[in-house]
Amino acid sequence: MPSYIGLDAHSATCTAVVVDEKGEIKHRETFPTTESNLIGFMNGVEGEKHLTFEECHLSQWLYVTLVEHVDRLVVCNPVYLAKKPGAKTDFRDALHLAQELRTGHLKPVYHDESRWIELRTLVSSYLALSMRLSGPNRD
Repeated sequence: MPSYIGLDAHSATCTAVVVDEKGEIKHRETFPTTESNLIGFMNGVEGEKHLTFEECHLSQWLYVTLVEHVDRLVVCNPVYLAKKPGAKTDFRDALHLAQELRTGHLKPVYHDESRWIELRTLVSSYLALSMRLSGPNRD
């Protein structure tokens, strides 16, 4: 049985909603954005896993982290998402993504499984840390 997962990802937290093929909510969870939390959440979802999240500054990292833990992954273009009336919340955004994936209404954005992103991320982190440690505000 397929599970459709909408992930609303931010640098501090992620909200994930799982719906079944009828569109009924099976699970929802908000957790800190870490690789282990993301993988742990995906491993806890039973059945065939279809995942989506919006293209954003985290999307390549999310893609590389999660592509091996799901059966299908769609990074979608938020420009083409239907707008929903009402208050915008992480839960509603994740639910909307899961429902749009379930009904086939998403336009994918290309991502690859390049591991070069890991090197780029490590270098970027190293440079940021080096600048912080060598800056004038050192304690």
